[in-house]
Amino acid sequence: MKLLNIKFLPVLVCFVSGIQAAYFYDYPFLIWLFLITVSFITLILLKKRAARHLLQKPGFALVSYMTFFLLGALIMKFNSYPNLKSYYPDESLYGVPHYWVISVKYPLKPSENYLKYEAELLQMNSKKVKSKILLNVKKGNHPGLSFGNAFAVKASLSPIKKNRNPGQFDYADYLKKKQIFNQIHVSHENIKPLDPAYSIAGFALQLRDKLRGVLNHTSFEKDELAILNALLLGYRYDITDEINEAFSKAGVIHILAISGLHIGILLLLLNFIFKPLENLKRGSVYKSILLILLLWGFALLTGLSPSVVRAVTMFSFLAYALNRKKLTNTLHVMLVSIFFILLFNPMFIFDIGFQLSYAAVFSVLWIQPLIVKKFNLKNKIIRYLWTILSVTLAAQIGLLPLSLFYFHQFPGLFFISNLAILPFLGFILGFGFLILLLALLNFTPDWLIDFYSIILSALTDFVLWVARQESFIFQDLFFDGRMLITSYLFLVTLIFLIKKYSKSNLIATGLAFSIMVGTVFWSYHTSGTKNNLVIFHQNRQTLIAWHKANALTVYTNPKANAEGLFPIKNYRIQHPISYIETRNITRYHNFDKEKVVIIDSLYDSIPLHSTLVLTNSPRINLERLILRYKPTMIIADGSNYKSYKQRWKRTCQEYKLPYHDTYEKGAVTINY
Repeated sequence: MKLLNIKFLPVLVCFVSGIQAAYFYDYPFLIWLFLITVSFITLILLKKRAARHLLQKPGFALVSYMTFFLLGALIMKFNSYPNLKSYYPDESLYGVPHYWVISVKYPLKPSENYLKYEAELLQMNSKKVKSKILLNVKKGNHPGLSFGNAFAVKASLSPIKKNRNPGQFDYADYLKKKQIFNQIHVSHENIKPLDPAYSIAGFALQLRDKLRGVLNHTSFEKDELAILNALLLGYRYDITDEINEAFSKAGVIHILAISGLHIGILLLLLNFIFKPLENLKRGSVYKSILLILLLWGFALLTGLSPSVVRAVTMFSFLAYALNRKKLTNTLHVMLVSIFFILLFNPMFIFDIGFQLSYAAVFSVLWIQPLIVKKFNLKNKIIRYLWTILSVTLAAQIGLLPLSLFYFHQFPGLFFISNLAILPFLGFILGFGFLILLLALLNFTPDWLIDFYSIILSALTDFVLWVARQESFIFQDLFFDGRMLITSYLFLVTLIFLIKKYSKSNLIATGLAFSIMVGTVFWSYHTSGTKNNLVIFHQNRQTLIAWHKANALTVYTNPKANAEGLFPIKNYRIQHPISYIETRNITRYHNFDKEKVVIIDSLYDSIPLHSTLVLTNSPRINLERLILRYKPTMIIADGSNYKSYKQRWKRTCQEYKLPYHDTYEKGAVTINY
């Protein structure tokens, strides 16, 4: 049975479902192994009984799909670090210094005070271990670490803190999906270097660092150099927050991240350059091999980052499909590429970049031909511009639900920005590689650098201008998981209807549209029944919100600035809130007869059985307060001293009273 000749979509759906089931439901590895063994034996027995048209027989098809489901679960469990005997998640290790041997794997985005790396623990004291960690190296006058650097250090293992406020980006969950659960903080002077182990990935990162060093010695301005490093080498960490945000608002952030767009452009250019090879005997085979080798060569230049490796793997399958003499279903080949990528690393299914890349590629392959087909343009220039626009439109249609779900914004001028940039992106990239090659040869004429600087400056200025058109940028949009699923259901049925008008397709599209609209109304309805009190965590500030129906009343200090109210923005995009009112915080609050008292200094009288929120490190005798007023709960927010909170915690434990520290446990939400 040839893999490309079967209906692979249901197989892939079952495989992906198995990966997700094993991730969210923590059953032991042996249970999944037992189940897939039983399923596989059943499959063999059914095949012996009926050898013809097996997939058309319901019993055999059901067991086949179940086998792929269990295969996905088994692969997920097999690749999960906590299932390894040498993995140590024991909380007793936290805060206790140990001698560790650590190997650096990949650099991550640095913070204000630390360089961050994905690393692996190899040894704890004298015992071998195996676990991914987040390595934080304090910034200083040192070059940092590169892939394969191994060293010994005495340090304490600590957990990665979860987000402290609802709706905030959960860095702990992001790292969890990279199999990273713990972290270590070290200073560079405390690191004892060991002999590094050679690897292809290490060589790739060293090569990228060398190329970055070559570019850094050119006369480009700082911002231009940062963009050039992002465009050519995939190194984005030097780009300022202002420029990064501007590209995001303009709808062209994908230009700064080497992924599907860059690899796709490179594939098209190489496919055009080596087209004469098709005239040779078996020329298509040689051309496919050459294209794939060159794509992986580019991946090597960019340091073999996970996003580039995924994109090159995906387009390697596409290169094979494009150069087949026999008609090959390109969409089908893309489905097979997903299967093989997840087979080697099932955690990619949770990666946002992976989801966005495939959504964009499938949209272009499926939707763009329909858009072009509607117009038969004869003028070559107009037809070229329309092709570029149709690719952008198709990609944005496919990406829109995911973008709204993850980023909660929609750049209204993405048509203009993409139409102005994408036709010239191939030239910009090609010219950039020429600059890089000449820099390697130590021959970069000033006039050439000046010319390319003008191009990069024009690109940046145009993006900044688009980003300043705030009225066309729709931000803080509520869009939940149910709306994501139903919007894709409607989109798929609509495309089928456009491709082939029929009564059944029309009914399916109408039904999907009704479900999507119904989901939106249901989300707003369920939110309208909420009565929540939220005490946020904010350093040196008190921030409380009362969420009732679709309205939010925010209580804070009179001098609170925009940064102090930032948690409200994150909370709002997670809930369909129509109205927000900001009020000054007072001593007493009644929320649907629930008494909440803010204590920031000496108190005179407090209602019995109320919730107490301690702020601004008040000098109080908490034990006397508990005995006299019998509060139901004590909450300490982010405006209190650490020593005060430790003392309050001990007192509450002594009296068995619920205590919540927003620094340790995050914001507290009380449902009424």
